[in-house]
Amino acid sequence: MEMNGELLLSPSRLMLPAKAKNNVRFFYKGPADAKERYYRITWLDTALSADEQRQERRQAVATTSAQIGTILVVTPRQHRFDYAIEKGVLVNRGNASYRVVAYGVCRDQPGKQCRETYYDLPGKRRAFKRVDIHHEKSHLGLWLGQEFVVVK
Repeated sequence: MEMNGELLLSPSRLMLPAKAKNNVRFFYKGPADAKERYYRITWLDTALSADEQRQERRQAVATTSAQIGTILVVTPRQHRFDYAIEKGVLVNRGNASYRVVAYGVCRDQPGKQCRETYYDLPGKRRAFKRVDIHHEKSHLGLWLGQEFVVVK
C-alpha cells in the first residue's frame, strides 16, 4: 500500500460456524487518480479451540488450517478505456483491466467452435491461441465493468 488505511475491510474479524456464509466488503480510501491498483488478499482460518487454549500451561496441539487468497483489482477513478487490434493481436492501451471474450471458428479445427476468455491488464498484448478471430463467423468482445463492447 502506498499509504496506511488505503484499503479497509468490513468486518475486520469474522467468526463463522461450519457451513455458514457471510459477505465481506472492501472500501478503497486511496488517491482518486488514473492508476489501477492490485492487492493480494489472504484469509487464514483459526480453530476456536486454538483461541481458547491460551492457558499458562504449555501443551502440544495439532490442528488443520486453510488459507484462501485472491487478487483484488481497484480500477482507476479517472478511467481511460482504449484498445487496438494490431495484426490480429489485441492491445489494451487504456489504464484499466478488462475481460476479453473471443468465440467462433477454431484455428486448428475449422469445423468446430472455440471460446477463449481472459483478463487483460493495461499494456497487455493478447494473441488468440484457439479462436481464429480473422474468420467472418468469429466474434470478439470486451467487458469493462458492466459494459460490453463489441469489437468484432
